[in-house]
Amino acid sequence: PSASLPSKAPLLRLAMAPPASGMSGSEDFAGGQHSRAGCVEMAVKPSAPEQVATEEASATSWVPKGRTSSSRDLPATQSAQHIAESEAEVSTRRPLCVRFWERWFPGRNYGHLVLAASLPIILGGTPGQSFFLGLYTDSLIQEFGISVQFVSALFFITFFAAMFWLQGIGRLVDRIGARRTISLALLPYIASIICLSLAPTATFIAPFYVLMRVLGVETIDFAAKVTINRWFRRNRGRAMAVATIALGMELHMASANNLMMQTLGWRAATQVSAGVVLCLVLLGLAPFEDSPEALGMRPDAGVAGQESSLKPGESRRQLVGTEEEEEVNFTFKEAASTFQCWGICWLSFVCSCSWGGMNVHMGVLFARRGLPGSTLSGVYTLIGAVCPVTAFLLGSLLDRIPLTAHKLALFVIAPLANMCALLTAAWSTSVGGALLFGTFTGVFLGAFYLFVYTCSAMLFGRQHLGAIQALSTGAGVLGVALGPLLFSAVLAASHSYTPVLVAMAGASFLGAGIPVWAGKPPRPQRLRGSLGPEGAAAGLALQDALGTSAEAAEHDDEEGNGAQQRAGAEGEVV
Repeated sequence: PSASLPSKAPLLRLAMAPPASGMSGSEDFAGGQHSRAGCVEMAVKPSAPEQVATEEASATSWVPKGRTSSSRDLPATQSAQHIAESEAEVSTRRPLCVRFWERWFPGRNYGHLVLAASLPIILGGTPGQSFFLGLYTDSLIQEFGISVQFVSALFFITFFAAMFWLQGIGRLVDRIGARRTISLALLPYIASIICLSLAPTATFIAPFYVLMRVLGVETIDFAAKVTINRWFRRNRGRAMAVATIALGMELHMASANNLMMQTLGWRAATQVSAGVVLCLVLLGLAPFEDSPEALGMRPDAGVAGQESSLKPGESRRQLVGTEEEEEVNFTFKEAASTFQCWGICWLSFVCSCSWGGMNVHMGVLFARRGLPGSTLSGVYTLIGAVCPVTAFLLGSLLDRIPLTAHKLALFVIAPLANMCALLTAAWSTSVGGALLFGTFTGVFLGAFYLFVYTCSAMLFGRQHLGAIQALSTGAGVLGVALGPLLFSAVLAASHSYTPVLVAMAGASFLGAGIPVWAGKPPRPQRLRGSLGPEGAAAGLALQDALGTSAEAAEHDDEEGNGAQQRAGAEGEVV
């Protein structure tokens, strides 16, 4: 046995490599790292069959925020007792909704309730949506005598300010959590809606018009979607596809508000909207929680001991070394230094710019082609039907793909569908062509929605997701702001939409190469010396080697060695 150990020394050193500078053996989340203590112990100490399940679970355990990791230095029996006491302590501090959920649905993923609670919160941001703000244009022009150019400039300033606002909100969500961020923004958001309805002059409209956008979509809506990503990892595609239901409901809320504006007037309708929004957000906040780790749980799992990456009947040994098993959490600076981050931002900007321009100029385009007025309604109806179907199908397919690089390549559907939609709009002059445009646009929006809100979490982890996702979302907001101006400038210069449609289609085609060739970003430098999937695999290999050596030594001892030699050999193996 002693002769076989030196040959395994490199593997032993790999499995027991100390953490890089600034890293502890077990980091807590808010999106956290896996503890390496379990892997090292499993690699250097042969385990009995009855201890395998416990040690496999500890191989990827990590400590939620506010809890200690001192149990890793205790013997196995004391460590299990310490963990049980810690779990009981955490359970008594859990919110009331969580305790009711665990009582009535034991072992079920609490993230399902968080996902359901996110829908009314997302709906609460509806007054800040571009199609909702557009309802006020005619009323403001008629009552205050302002020009269309004034409203267009206000629309651009609003979205431009929202891009910078997002960068601060992303960091705030990472620092204090989504629930507190939404709670802090709620009352100022409701106040801005009410103040807009009471504005006596056009001068008072501008600040509240901007606040409705930045506090609604860029704060409340954004924080809810970041939280969905934190509660789901293996089922993230389907979870985010469920959130597309809110998009269709927002369109219905805008239609209902339009009817109220015609019946009650725009001021009374706005005040009613403020009351509805307040009730929706408060309803969603009751069971809403920031992350599973804060409750001693795991993403996609109901309890802390359940590994989200493992299917029923699947052992950890089958998954060691796969990308799905380990989540690498980048800091904001580390993510911003990768090609993948800026590739996502570029693609988000191009697609949002083309859709923002088409969304504003679609009616004018159809009128110039001589299409009937009902065509626009038919196209929007078709988009609303195709978008969620595409999101659900793509989300289900996304969750079945194990490798991150392959998941990323699947998003090539979004820019290619956008290219087909723009080229169809550029040369089609019939109602059938307009409906084909609507079909391509629905596919594009369904795929693009998933791309923007899941890609950052897949590539860069959940710990600093707020700040990282704010970059790509902000690029999309900037595209929505510049798109209408770009379409207007090209129309004024060439008296046709065809040049800008073809140019944006070409940009989308070039952007389609980003999901295909980007791949998974390289591991951050500070983590390259830590125990990753390769180290875990080496640990398992070393464990098997040591176990085999021990069995061979015992067999040789039984054949002829004395009791003293057998005791010494066993001590060396241990």
